[in-house]
Amino acid sequence: MKKNYFFIFFSLFITCFFVAGIFAKDRSFSAYENRYLASYPSFSIAGCMDGSYMEAMDTYLNDQFVLRDSWIRLKANTEKELLGRKVIKDVYLADKDYLINRYTEANIDRALVAQNILYLNEFQEKYAAEVMLVPTAGEILTKYLPSPVDQLDIPSLLSDAHTTIPAFELLKEHDTEPVYYKTDHHWTLLGAYYLYQSFVPDAYPYAATDICTDFQGTISKKLGGSRIFDSMAQFQSPTGNHFQVTYDNTTVTDSLYAPAYLDTTDQYSYYLDGNHAITKIENLSLADTAPSILIVKDSFANTFATMLCENYKTVYLIDLRYYNQSLADFIATENIPEVLFLYNTMNFMQDKNLLKLLR
Repeated sequence: MKKNYFFIFFSLFITCFFVAGIFAKDRSFSAYENRYLASYPSFSIAGCMDGSYMEAMDTYLNDQFVLRDSWIRLKANTEKELLGRKVIKDVYLADKDYLINRYTEANIDRALVAQNILYLNEFQEKYAAEVMLVPTAGEILTKYLPSPVDQLDIPSLLSDAHTTIPAFELLKEHDTEPVYYKTDHHWTLLGAYYLYQSFVPDAYPYAATDICTDFQGTISKKLGGSRIFDSMAQFQSPTGNHFQVTYDNTTVTDSLYAPAYLDTTDQYSYYLDGNHAITKIENLSLADTAPSILIVKDSFANTFATMLCENYKTVYLIDLRYYNQSLADFIATENIPEVLFLYNTMNFMQDKNLLKLLR
């Protein structure tokens, strides 16, 4: 009798999910996984014959499974709490509640890494550019990682890159401080401040105000969310400088920040409205004779730039993922005397756009 009850319950459970799946609206994007989800595949005889249609259908059903995010979260919590696992979906469940990405050989193409180093070195020599390669949290917060650790030796991979700013050493000096988020792959405002302080001789003292305390970043979303939350902070200018920010030569604002993002799943875009092909920050409080700088960047530069603009008349930021014009022409036209290349180490190794450095 008990077996019958279990069979009936299980059948009802499966039926409810099947019916819910039929009527549920497909989602195009998963905020938890920070990726686009598969849409319903188009049927074709050829796709049926070569198996591609069934593969696409399998991906679609997996991506559009009812309560997918909740199941991902339940699975991760079960593996952590009941099975005691320290690595889930290439994420280290580290001490002090840190979630740290685990990078292995599967995450890189060594030929691309070598090519990117050549592009960077030629760019650095051509413009006498400063080069700041910001380490991943896994490179700096090694004391919190579980044992044994199986991850890339990133410093060795990048030993031939012509870096001019010792980002690794500077952040390692502060590895007991919150220089990285616990739920996200980015450095915190404090981490960015230590590099700003090193880069600018007359850097202003660190002063910050929390702007949210419920931040959950990209790593947490890989696990379907977590019970861990971060605070995000904003640099408090001691000067009261006024700014004008222009995005992609069209949108103009007087703020370095976009508060609307704090109510979304992309809270990090609070800083400089996320990533744009070109961003121009003008410090209206400084004289025209004050210096200007170009930052060729990834998203790690966004927090850094909100402090650097205190010391520069104009800060240009170019993101090569979206910028398709000649970098050489831009530097010459704007008569930019100083250039900084600022990238996270993993982003640098994986980026397929660095040929644009030499256009």
